[in-house]
Amino acid sequence: MRIGFGMETTVKVTKLLLEREWDKAMWTVNESQAELNQKKKMAEQTVQVLETAGLNNIEIRPSKKNWTIGEVSSETSIPASAIRHWEKAGLIQLTRDEGSGYRIFHSAEVRKIRIIGTLRAANLPLEVIRQVIQELDHDHTEHALRIARESLEYLNTTIREQLRGIYYLYRLLDDKARNERGVREK
Repeated sequence: MRIGFGMETTVKVTKLLLEREWDKAMWTVNESQAELNQKKKMAEQTVQVLETAGLNNIEIRPSKKNWTIGEVSSETSIPASAIRHWEKAGLIQLTRDEGSGYRIFHSAEVRKIRIIGTLRAANLPLEVIRQVIQELDHDHTEHALRIARESLEYLNTTIREQLRGIYYLYRLLDDKARNERGVREK
């Protein structure tokens, strides 16, 4: 499972199995797959936009002039802590409200955050992402498109590895159920 789900989820599932929490283990796996599906949708949208009209056409709902970090996090499914980290790392430059000091997000930043999220989903280092964002700022989309496609392929590989992990988890649980039925029948 580690290859498709990573160590954190694999350890969590293993502990649940040792505690005989079969259903919780399966729901944990399902939650990871739902997260991967969200990342895939974001990657597909990024590829589509970069192939066609460009960064300014990423759909953002609802159309707003100014966004809060909470709204951006909700819209993109990216934790606010990650957005703050990307700002500190210089991937995005944000203005601040003069009165409150809160970050103000405009549609362009929300679009960049979606693209950064896609690239991070493929485990690309921040330096590579920084380069892609700089190229996008200068309307050089070819490199960004190539990396977005590679990100999507990485996610496709990950789902295959997750399915393999689920297959082995299913076999383990199925064997366990058969053994328990066999003990009860004796």
